[in-house]
Amino acid sequence: MYVLNSDLIFHTSLRNSNTGKRLMAKCRMLYQENEDLGKMISSGRLAKLESDLALQKSLTEEMKKSQSGNTCIYTPNRPFIGS
Repeated sequence: MYVLNSDLIFHTSLRNSNTGKRLMAKCRMLYQENEDLGKMISSGRLAKLESDLALQKSLTEEMKKSQSGNTCIYTPNRPFIGS
């Protein structure tokens, strides 16, 4: 109980002092900065995934076009046979 009471007194006096107000303002600023950086990181990851997906689609289309005239048969025990 003493610890809780002393913590309450500390937080109350800290909140009311100039130093406490500056510390709280700095904490709010750092918290906001952290949130913004987290969003930037998330959007960067999303952009990378979207870019990778677009590349995969492009490569798939190229592969389909290059194979359009050829027939490839694959069997597990034999290599590819193309005609």
